[in-house]
Amino acid sequence: MLSASLKPILWDGGREDERRGVASQPTKVSFRANQNRWIMETVDGASYRTVSAKLASAMLRWSGRVAVVTGASSGIGRSIAEELVKKGLQVVGLARRLDRLEELRDEVQNAPGKLYPIKCDITSEEDILAAFEWTKEHLNGVDILVNNAGVGTIQTLIENTTSELRKILDVNVLGLSICTREAVKSMRERGVDDGHIININR
Repeated sequence: MLSASLKPILWDGGREDERRGVASQPTKVSFRANQNRWIMETVDGASYRTVSAKLASAMLRWSGRVAVVTGASSGIGRSIAEELVKKGLQVVGLARRLDRLEELRDEVQNAPGKLYPIKCDITSEEDILAAFEWTKEHLNGVDILVNNAGVGTIQTLIENTTSELRKILDVNVLGLSICTREAVKSMRERGVDDGHIININR
């Protein structure tokens, strides 16, 4: 475990000695969205290589565990699913676009973990229940849930139709709640006390 406090910041490039982690200074962590990866600069004077080794070691306990990621066919959800598979997790990817999930599965087929694509509309309780039942039957249950699927609108409240508002609630609130309920049930049934549920806001 890392004893240093990690604080997310935006990195403006910095000096060469800062990039190498030579200077002893407060913790820096930056995120490049276009590369979908964390860049560790300095943790209380420790080098990037040292910190990376500790983080990699901390991830070993999750190898072989089961994660469900909603909205896994594109964007943030796709990146999360991909990285978890690369870390050795068994990932159940849920999305409406099965073809994109299958493309991702093929891309990570040589990774330590594995991706299981399942077509699932988060507005459909039937689809959600079927996905979690499949996970229980084939992978014994869920250890991690990433509620990534979500929709939004750029219109004002008075411009939105009732059907548009209902869709937002169905995905962002009801769908998320049903997934969370099923994940918690799965964890409790198996006595999992270190499970994680991650909600991504939009």
